[in-house]
Amino acid sequence: MDDPHHIASERTTWQSDAERHSEYKPSRWRRALGIALGAIVGLAAIGAGVVYWLQSRNYESTDDAFVDGYMTQMAPRVAGPVIALEFSDNQHVTQGQTLVLIDPHGYQVKLDQAKAARANVAASRQQTAAQVGVLQANVDQAKANVVVTRADLMQAQQDYQRFTSIDPHAVSQQQVDNATATFHSSQAKLNAAKQAVAGAEAQLQAGQAQLVAAQAQEQQAEARNSSFPTAQLSRR
Repeated sequence: MDDPHHIASERTTWQSDAERHSEYKPSRWRRALGIALGAIVGLAAIGAGVVYWLQSRNYESTDDAFVDGYMTQMAPRVAGPVIALEFSDNQHVTQGQTLVLIDPHGYQVKLDQAKAARANVAASRQQTAAQVGVLQANVDQAKANVVVTRADLMQAQQDYQRFTSIDPHAVSQQQVDNATATFHSSQAKLNAAKQAVAGAEAQLQAGQAQLVAAQAQEQQAEARNSSFPTAQLSRR
């Protein structure tokens, strides 16, 4: 007959081995899981450190420091109240970029005045050009009068020479006097026509000078209008 104590001892030993095997397996999985979690936490810490370094490498943290940077002084070509800023702090800007908008109301008034002045100058130039045309016509007419007067003088001179060279008994004294008067009158008319040409040419030259001055004024007004400053500030 089997010994009860021996059977109980064997049962206790068998149960202890089973329990030891059952307890060994969970502890191995827990160890592997702990290693995996530790690796994940380590990688996360490394990643966070890299991100922090990338973000903070351009910044310095100190209680006793001075900021060193490049500053560019800029000023608008025109003065006036600023109505808008086209940039933000620490923004990178490029050449020609609009930075500040200035109230254009005052300059618009001046621009309108300049346009009105330009229109007046243009009208004056057109009027002067028309006057020059009239003066040129006067010169042409005066020269034509000289041609006609010269022809009359030649005819009067021929008559005068004919009446004064023939036999005095063949013509009357009245005919000689008339030929002489016509000849001298034709000479005076020719001199007057020449003086009229000179006067017309002088007036034409004065009108042409006025036209040149008016054209120069018109060009200056055009230049002022085209170069009128816009109410903005750009980085140059």
